[in-house]
Amino acid sequence: MAPNATWVQLMDSGNLRLQDNSNSGEILWESFKHPYNSFLPRMSLGTNNRTGETLKLTSWRSYEDPSPGNYTAGLAGLTIPELVVWKNSVPIWRSGPWNGQVFIGLPVVKSLQFLDGLNINTDMEGTFSLSYANDSFMYHFDLDPDGAITQRDWSTSTRSWRVGVSIPSTTCDAYSRCGPFASCCSREVPPCNCVKGFVPRNNTEWNGGSWSNECVRRAPLQCERQSNVSGKGDVFFKLEKMKVPINAEQSLADEQDCPKQCLGNCTCTAYAYDRGIGCMIWSGGLVDMQSYLETGIDLYIRVAHSELSNTHDRPCAYYCGLPSYSMPGIKNPSSTRQSKKCRAIVRKNGSTFKW
Repeated sequence: MAPNATWVQLMDSGNLRLQDNSNSGEILWESFKHPYNSFLPRMSLGTNNRTGETLKLTSWRSYEDPSPGNYTAGLAGLTIPELVVWKNSVPIWRSGPWNGQVFIGLPVVKSLQFLDGLNINTDMEGTFSLSYANDSFMYHFDLDPDGAITQRDWSTSTRSWRVGVSIPSTTCDAYSRCGPFASCCSREVPPCNCVKGFVPRNNTEWNGGSWSNECVRRAPLQCERQSNVSGKGDVFFKLEKMKVPINAEQSLADEQDCPKQCLGNCTCTAYAYDRGIGCMIWSGGLVDMQSYLETGIDLYIRVAHSELSNTHDRPCAYYCGLPSYSMPGIKNPSSTRQSKKCRAIVRKNGSTFKW
């Protein structure tokens, strides 16, 4: 290449460009297409299924050493986009699914930062792009050497960057803290508990604080039993305000048909419905769940009908698989009078579920 055939320009956005000095002005290289540890306005992160291009953040090795570190962050190639932090390609944190406004697995204070500042575009064919909704904000996100995503904003009074929210922030934020079919709650001691219908595979390890070994189903589902034709059908147990598990599959079913879609598939282990996403279905293990999040949604775990005998003051929805109907005044649907009232509500809403 001839001398002076290229030139470098630092844009007001912070993007450093290497351009062809000919009439074409072709951009040969730009820093925004090769992000490092900072996510700035007018940048984008994401995956492109057509080109195979993936744009992620990479941490520094330490706060003094800017060479590539062990952590990366970006959008995971899932059916529903999620922000994920990896350590040496192993996930250590995830945001929960994006519902068009917010990541539904973030605590409310942290989710507001994303709600006001970020946006995700998709072509519905597996290509996702995360960008700032407004490039006038004087803040940015860094992937720190310890794997935390930290928001920093500019203080005009001190003329320095102030540290804002940082994630992950609790022990339950660690990916799969409690293993499959268990939920983590940072308010409880111990924080890990098997969800309804499941028990620890190894009680000794579990009671000793080793929760990575999965919880297992206490009673087999109807289609897992040898004589699955007879007996009562499976039901759902409701978990409120949950960070839903990873690997959700999006379904076209509406809110009414979402539980039916799950029951009609022997591999389905749970479902949830969010107005921004629609019906979500899970198959196999349920990994990385948290409970009692302000921005969480209701998750319905599929369990054997026999599990209902261990539940007191059950709402009618647990029997019928109807998450969207409140059942005021029904404390024990197994009683004759309450059962009739429950059936009346079910008939009114057109359900075919029976118990």
